[in-house]
Amino acid sequence: MAADTITARFEKIFDATDKDNDGVVGWSDYEDMADRVGKAFEQPDLTEGSDRFHEIRVGNLKSSFMSFWLELEPYGKGSKKLSKEQFVTALSELASSDKISAFPKLAKRMCAFAIERDPIRTDMDQDLFVCLAKAIADAPESDVWAAFSQAGRHVPSGVGIDRAIRTFLTKPEPKMDPDPEVEPVLREAWEWEIGIGGMFFGVL
Repeated sequence: MAADTITARFEKIFDATDKDNDGVVGWSDYEDMADRVGKAFEQPDLTEGSDRFHEIRVGNLKSSFMSFWLELEPYGKGSKKLSKEQFVTALSELASSDKISAFPKLAKRMCAFAIERDPIRTDMDQDLFVCLAKAIADAPESDVWAAFSQAGRHVPSGVGIDRAIRTFLTKPEPKMDPDPEVEPVLREAWEWEIGIGGMFFGVL
């Protein structure tokens, strides 16, 4: 049952990534995602050369997406595209190995990209995170805010990103503590990790 639950999450990631609904996921799907994130965080054209600087930033972001994609691509068996079954197999094997670090690394790079738009920022806030999640999911802002609210509206950073993504990819729903004072705390933490972890993959 636990494996089925996690498999269902992988299938949701596939569906969220396959925006053209052609039944396969390839580099073009991730390139489109990177372009959406880049467009969402375009910097105001205040100085000469700012457009070129943004192009470089987007290029670096795409390199991060490419590194992520190259972990998945071999599972396509030479076709350079993955069916849903191949995609689920890829995530299952990568998530159970030390290569799971590729997932939070990409998430952290996207957060850094969002923060870089404003030179006075040092951390994500709610608006930035929702803007990022909206670009990843290519979904209406109201849907993103609803998912974020359900997860508790706590903005992830650092270790929190790792924890949320690893929980979403590897952990079945835990048995809750029967203690009525402990159970709500565990439930809130679980819902945050699952909700936020999914949003980094476009799952709302």
